[in-house]
Amino acid sequence: MFHAIAFRSVGEGARFLHIMIRPAPGVALVASILTAVAGTLRQVRRHDERILFPQPNVGLFSFDDRPSGGDSRVISLQRDPVGATWIFALGRGLSCWAGMGGNLEGNRSGTGVDLSGWTSIAFELETDKPLPLVFSLLAKDPRIWRKEDFLTLRHSESHRHMVRTGRIDLPLSEFALAAWWTDHGLVAETDTSRSLDRTLAFQISAFPSGEPGRIDTLKLRGVRLLADRPVVGNWVWAIPALSWCFATGLFAAGFGRGVGLQGGILPPGLEPVPLALGNLESEQRRRISAYLEANYQDTGLDADKICRETGIPRSRLPDIMRDMGTTYKALLNDLRLREASRLLRETDRSVSEIAFAVGYGSIPHFNRVFRGRFGHTPQIHRALPEPAETGSEERAEENEAQAKI
Repeated sequence: MFHAIAFRSVGEGARFLHIMIRPAPGVALVASILTAVAGTLRQVRRHDERILFPQPNVGLFSFDDRPSGGDSRVISLQRDPVGATWIFALGRGLSCWAGMGGNLEGNRSGTGVDLSGWTSIAFELETDKPLPLVFSLLAKDPRIWRKEDFLTLRHSESHRHMVRTGRIDLPLSEFALAAWWTDHGLVAETDTSRSLDRTLAFQISAFPSGEPGRIDTLKLRGVRLLADRPVVGNWVWAIPALSWCFATGLFAAGFGRGVGLQGGILPPGLEPVPLALGNLESEQRRRISAYLEANYQDTGLDADKICRETGIPRSRLPDIMRDMGTTYKALLNDLRLREASRLLRETDRSVSEIAFAVGYGSIPHFNRVFRGRFGHTPQIHRALPEPAETGSEERAEENEAQAKI
C-alpha cells in the first residue's frame, strides 16, 4: 500500500516516481488512543489541602475599635484543644468593629506563606447566632513594609458574609485591597497588587448585626488552603504529538523510496494533466463591467464601492481601467448617458427625472456632461430625429470592442 505518489521531472524524457510507504495502521491507532488518554488524564484532578490553623507556631491576636474612639471590646481570645474561642461585644453605631487573627508560620522571619498557587481558603467556624464577618489576608510588600508598623502590610479583604456554624470557602480571587487601606496613601491608587505570595497573617472582623453591647462568641476550628490541580501536567500532550509525528510526518519527510522510470511508461491515468489557471485580469475586467452595467443608476457609486462589491483591491483598479483604455468614471458616464439618450427619445419623462434615474444627483452636472458628450442639451437631443441604425460592419466592430471590455 502506498501513502502517496508524486512525480518530479528529472530531465527531458525521464520522470521520477516517488512512492511513499503508508505508515503502519497500528502506529496511527496507538497515536489516536494516546491522544484520547491524554485528554482524559488532563481532566482528572486531585484535591490538595494545606492546614494553616490550628498549628502550634501560629500566634493569635485580637483588636477592636477603641483606639479609634469606639466602644467595642474583646473580652477574651483563648486557644483550646481544637482551635480558638473568641468572645467580644460590639459597641454602638454602624461603624463599630472587633476582630481576631493569626500570625502564620514564617511571620517572624518575614517570608510569609505563599498563597499564589492555591484557589481558595476555608474557615471552619462555630457561632450561636449568625454574624456578619469580613475575612482579611495581610501580606508583606518589601517596598513599603516596616516590621513595627502593622498598617504597612497589604490588607486584602473578602466581601461581607453572614456566617453561621459550618465551613465557608472563599475563592482567593474574591480578595481585593481594602479601600480604607489604600486611603492611607502607601501605594498609588492604580497599584492593586495583593502580594499573596508573602502572606503573614489572616484576620476575621465582626460588624454590628443586633443590639449594641451584646456578647457574642465565635469559635475558630480551622483555616485551610484548597486547590484542585490536574493529576498530570501539560507535558502529557507530548506523547501523542510525538506519536503522530512518527506516524505521518517522519514518513512524509524521508522514509519513502524512489524508483526512476523512463518517460512514457507511467501507468495509465497517472500522466500529469495540464490545468488552465484562467486570465485573472480578464476576469476582473468582466466583473467591473458587469457591476457597472447593473448599478450605474446608483448616485453613490464610487471607486471604493466598486472595489468592495467586486472584491478587487482598490490599488488595482487604476491599472485594470488603464488596460481597458478608459477610467471607471468615463465608463460609468458612458453607460449613464447612453441610457439617458434612450429615455429622452423613447419616453416623455422630464430631463430631471431622467437625470436622477440614470444616476446623476445634480441636474447642472448632468446637463454639462450630456453637452460634452453629444454637443447639445438634453432638450435639443429629444427633438432631433433618431440616427439611422448602425450597419452590420459597424455593429460587428462595436461587438468586438465590447468583447474586449
